[in-house]
Amino acid sequence: MRSLAQSFIFKGMQHMLTAPPTGAREFDHTPAFNVFIAYDDFASGTHAKQTYDFVVDQLGAECRCTNQMWKFSVLSIPKLAEIAAQDARAADIIMISCSGDALP
Repeated sequence: MRSLAQSFIFKGMQHMLTAPPTGAREFDHTPAFNVFIAYDDFASGTHAKQTYDFVVDQLGAECRCTNQMWKFSVLSIPKLAEIAAQDARAADIIMISCSGDALP
């Protein structure tokens, strides 16, 4: 049986890329880059956020970046886990940050 973490990380994480509408010009559209971050404690959350900030700095103005941060402990609440799974499915990249002392 899959754990909650496995289900939320892997279930339905398919992202379809679509072409811009006909007639759209590349310079009229700044692509969105959505990052989902799951972390287990304050230190790992801080490290993940610093990594995200580094990625944003590297991308510069090429992308409009957003992130959603979820602490492992709140993912045991079914409704919040469902919302987090929706965020993860919408993400372009998923970051998992943990200290290694405890598994979700």
